[in-house]
Amino acid sequence: MKEFAYKNPEYNLSDAFRKTGDSNNYKLLRINAESKTEIEQAFNDLNDLLDINNAYGVYLDLYGEMFNVKRGQSDDNKYRILIKSKIGQNFADGRHDKIVEALAFILQCEKSEIKLKNGSVTGSVVLDDIPLNVLITAGFDANDVNALIAGLLPVGVTLTSFVYSGTFEFGTTENEQNPEKGFANADGSIGGYLGLIENKI
Repeated sequence: MKEFAYKNPEYNLSDAFRKTGDSNNYKLLRINAESKTEIEQAFNDLNDLLDINNAYGVYLDLYGEMFNVKRGQSDDNKYRILIKSKIGQNFADGRHDKIVEALAFILQCEKSEIKLKNGSVTGSVVLDDIPLNVLITAGFDANDVNALIAGLLPVGVTLTSFVYSGTFEFGTTENEQNPEKGFANADGSIGGYLGLIENKI
């Protein structure tokens, strides 16, 4: 049995029909095939954009409207994190594992990379470690990060101590270079970042 030619639909016609490039049969079938391809691509793009990690521009603005998060001057990367933070607040119900799960969702990391524990004072939590690369790349500073985490904590619970691990390292040998851990260039597209430790008590 002859296999259907999807890419060259005119080949499916019998020899009684004209199939040359200047024939109406060829032109009509090509228009149909191209329209089908465009529709399939549109559906594929739509499926991708339904994932907030792939949404951009006006499509990301629709997520912002849905969760009532204003863009302001934020670019797509920072705006995406702000929206995901609001989403995280909706499903972080105050339990430890849910807060960690929300942070992992926001930072696109494994839950094992987030070290959150109870503080020495009632109603306090200590953040022993958290990966900052996503937030640093998006332009968040330490105060922004603290506000993001505080937004996930239950009312009355405060972040009293935190450790944000950096990636900057000095080389162990002369002329050793690492674009992810060394000094940054002027626009910050390469280079490591410093960590931060703070105890508020």
